[in-house]
Amino acid sequence: MKKTIIITLCCTALMAHGATLNLSKASLNLTGVGTASATPGTALSVQAGTAGNVLVIGTFSTKASSTKAGVYGSWQLKSTSQTSTPIKRSLANKADVGIASVVHVFTGITANETIALQHSSSDTSVTVTTLGANLVAIPLKVSTGETLNYGLHQQSAAKSITSTTFVTTDIETSVALPRLTDNRLYIAASFNSQTTATTFPAIGTWQLQYRKGLTGTWTATGSEIRRSMSTASDIGAVTLYGLVEGLDQDTYYVRLVCKTDAGRNVQTLNGTLAAVALSYGNDTTVEGGHFDGFSVTGTALNLVGDTTYPGVKGSLTLASAGTIFASMNFTASATSGANQTAAYDLYTTTGPAVNQANQRFFTSDTDYGSGGSVGYFAGLAAGTHTIYGRYDNVTGPVSSSAVSLVGFATASITSDATPLATKLAVTSINGGDNPHVNTAFNVVVQAQDADGNPTPVIQDTVVTLSLGGTGTGSLSGTLTGTILAGTSSVTISGVLYSVAEHITLIASSTSGDNLTASGPTSSGIDLRAYQTAEGVIVEFTAYDVEEDGEIEIALLDDTGAEVWSGVAAVTAGPEQTVQLLVPGLEPGGSYDFKVKDEVGKVWTADNVTVGALTVSMVHEPSTGAELQFNSIPGRSYDIQWTGELGGEWQTVDTVTAGETTYVVVPYPAGEEGKGFFRVQQK
Repeated sequence: MKKTIIITLCCTALMAHGATLNLSKASLNLTGVGTASATPGTALSVQAGTAGNVLVIGTFSTKASSTKAGVYGSWQLKSTSQTSTPIKRSLANKADVGIASVVHVFTGITANETIALQHSSSDTSVTVTTLGANLVAIPLKVSTGETLNYGLHQQSAAKSITSTTFVTTDIETSVALPRLTDNRLYIAASFNSQTTATTFPAIGTWQLQYRKGLTGTWTATGSEIRRSMSTASDIGAVTLYGLVEGLDQDTYYVRLVCKTDAGRNVQTLNGTLAAVALSYGNDTTVEGGHFDGFSVTGTALNLVGDTTYPGVKGSLTLASAGTIFASMNFTASATSGANQTAAYDLYTTTGPAVNQANQRFFTSDTDYGSGGSVGYFAGLAAGTHTIYGRYDNVTGPVSSSAVSLVGFATASITSDATPLATKLAVTSINGGDNPHVNTAFNVVVQAQDADGNPTPVIQDTVVTLSLGGTGTGSLSGTLTGTILAGTSSVTISGVLYSVAEHITLIASSTSGDNLTASGPTSSGIDLRAYQTAEGVIVEFTAYDVEEDGEIEIALLDDTGAEVWSGVAAVTAGPEQTVQLLVPGLEPGGSYDFKVKDEVGKVWTADNVTVGALTVSMVHEPSTGAELQFNSIPGRSYDIQWTGELGGEWQTVDTVTAGETTYVVVPYPAGEEGKGFFRVQQK
């Protein structure tokens, strides 16, 4: 007898929709805006065009009006009610031009609220000028109303590091990526560095890392950025950007790590780290999409005027006219000689040049400086566009290294909502054949969506088998298996059961995806013995009877010899129960049986206990009787009545039973309050 399982697959068409991000920007040319005030004042501002949470990011250059030692500028982002962590930059002399960056996520911004880039001077006798600035506001709400998840960390305490291998700076955040697959993650970091070393230069190297969940492996993204510090008062700004694509649904952790050259102390301080999910919708109830992007690294930038573009570049294809946002960070130094200045920007040949160049001054070829540039290109036609990272030798030759260029389109690629696995089902036991006592068999467990369709799990999911129902034996052997991420089922081999009887199996998830446990699934082992009014009935249920024939049930003694046997006819069909009245059996006793099915397959059923059938009268009103009796779950019972003992029994009700059945049965019409009742299994 083979047990066949039919699985019906169905598909539901889901409409998807696109969305855009309404970016806004402001720029400041090389004329710049100066301040000699210790109180922060506005250098540049941008209006957030969309209400809600807003990522504001900017890069700029700075210089001072004096050669006075120890002067530095300070920059921060300021909305009506919120302020970012300030970023500082030392300025050694009038020729010193530095690059710095700022980043912050403002929450609950009103539409068209102004966010300012503010600057101040540490010395009111020295003017600090902000120039070549680019400031972009990126709403974290798409045009169709869904929000983009984000994480933000601000740190003002200094973290000292002397390790020559990467260690954490304690600047870390996390963000939940909502879709099953193909999520994007944008990362931006802006922070200060300083040293307490007494031997110079002290050189620090920083990098961004991410991991999936709390137990994932930290993975680097973007380039390693170096900065050298020539004195203990040299406060410098460092910039890093990253973009990771193709991530599965989970919470991702992002951190900033640092190492030093020669073990000289380097401090990371005044840090801000932002991580934004470039995807929205949850794949099950909310349709959504992701913003396609690029992430490239290299050791060279493109020189302004060189149309061969041998340096770092990233490309995106737009399905329709739109906008691309880009950000770049790099390490640079003078190629030869001393006191050289270069300018850095982003560029495309297929759109307007809207990115202001940022300048940086280098004292020597060992003066490693960190720089960056942000901006976006609007009004781009449908088609492929390439964004280039560029530099221009303003006063002399410089070199660049460790470049990271990332970007993304502001129109989403739409995705249909995908069914999510919500429950488990046992879809096969022993390949459809009835298992044997204490003989290993296989169980297939499947993850399904709410409609019962096979559905891949998001993460490795451990499932455990347990015994359901009223089995008297023990389930043992291999009882766990793992449905691997991206797959929908697992075969658990080596399951054992100790008694030949009908049992049910339940599969539950113990780690990974949170799935509802399966309902009880029949093992195909089904032999019972129970007392009735006529005597002890042995009942066997045959599944998927292959042909017309007979089933033989034999009672065995302690030696395994047959002491009684009987046969019952069956016809081909999906399920059939046969019953034989077996003499000599007592309620509560345990007996061994042998079964031979209609195609000659034989197995034994040991230690089958005879259940007792007891019926008690709970109450007898004039209109009927309230009866309670122990019963076989799922079986049907006739409730019968007779007016006098020895008379003809007539059925007055039929019930399907549970473990213990309670039923109210009426007297036949005109026979209220008299006669006798009995219970008989059908």
